Amino acid sequence: MVKRVATSIITVGVLMGSVVACGSSDPDAGRFDELVEAMSEVFIDPEAAESPAILQEACLMEVLVNDGITTWDWAINHYRSNSKTKNDWNDEGEFPPGNILDDNPNYEWDQFFDKALPCFGKAFN
Repeated sequence: MVKRVATSIITVGVLMGSVVACGSSDPDAGRFDELVEAMSEVFIDPEAAESPAILQEACLMEVLVNDGITTWDWAINHYRSNSKTKNDWNDEGEFPPGNILDDNPNYEWDQFFDKALPCFGKAFN
């Protein structure tokens, strides 16, 4: 009986995952939300997880991913493996993280923030 219930739960989970995956034409549609969740998990102060700074930095990271400078997996793992505190965010912590800036000197950094504007609009509406 327990085995059948467990099998049913797993089957329903797989089917629901398939429906959700087929519902979007963009394979990375949920990755932005996954990134925001990973960023929120690193805070000691729960109120910091609601900070607009998270959405702003996630939008900037999305630009780097879309431009091929990094990947969603790298970005998500970066936040999961590097704890930040509320003070780190308020003190304008290092962004872009790591050596992304140094490793990509030919990237059009002057257009970087302009590329994030559409994301800012969606994130804050």
